[in-house]
Amino acid sequence: MTSLIVGLENSQDVIFAKRLCYDFNLKHHYIPITENELIAFIPDIVRSIETFEPNLIRGSVLSNILAQNANKLGFKVVLCGEGSDEIFGGYGDFLHVSNTNDFQSLLYRYLTDLYRTQLLRIDRTGMRYGVEIREPFLDRELVEYALNIPPSMKISRLLDGRFTTKFILREAFKELLPDYIYSRDKQTMMDGAGIGEVDKNKGLLYRNAETKISDSELVHFQIDYPEYHLNTKEEVLNFSYFKEYYLKASFCKKRVNNAQFEITKSTQCQLT
Repeated sequence: MTSLIVGLENSQDVIFAKRLCYDFNLKHHYIPITENELIAFIPDIVRSIETFEPNLIRGSVLSNILAQNANKLGFKVVLCGEGSDEIFGGYGDFLHVSNTNDFQSLLYRYLTDLYRTQLLRIDRTGMRYGVEIREPFLDRELVEYALNIPPSMKISRLLDGRFTTKFILREAFKELLPDYIYSRDKQTMMDGAGIGEVDKNKGLLYRNAETKISDSELVHFQIDYPEYHLNTKEEVLNFSYFKEYYLKASFCKKRVNNAQFEITKSTQCQLT
């Protein structure tokens, strides 16, 4: 088994992943990236995954680089941890749910949305380079089992008093993992890799859009394309690439963030 590590050099994910590999003598490849390289990938990623949603674009930058380098190294199959947050309550939102029914509803919402979000991102970026990215946490039997685990076993308090997510998953590997992994705070993939938080108003790609899209351009796009509900400059920048390829297509409302109805074909641009 070979580990692939991707992220900015001094990011938390890279630091901890390298340390774990060294401590356990695991074969690994670190894939160095720069901020300019990340930004340069955006137009191609928009075309590949057919969306302009910032959350998916940010995550796709990393999975795209991973798949590209896996291909160069001769790997045809890569395993990833996608699905663990959805079935074990890993997202920060789960810390603020007060009862079991709401917890389960939120979990199902994340899980049933995977096909149009994270799984689409992984499939498109992987197959672009002929790499199959598999998700062991989404094995059917494991998912069915995890859905029957009570929320109190997924959200719990550590010995130092902090509440943590995915508690039962941490406990399952407690005897195998060093404490610096077991007790580590949950971070989003983008934040851990040094790109920035999942919050739309933070991060490298948010700052990049702020320098490229003016206030007047934001208003212009909002007026011209109201059905796409463009709320930020990052969405507008991504959409400026998206519209060059896909405004001739019909898009189900589930494929567009915040859309209230199915978007019909547009005649405002030509396919290139």
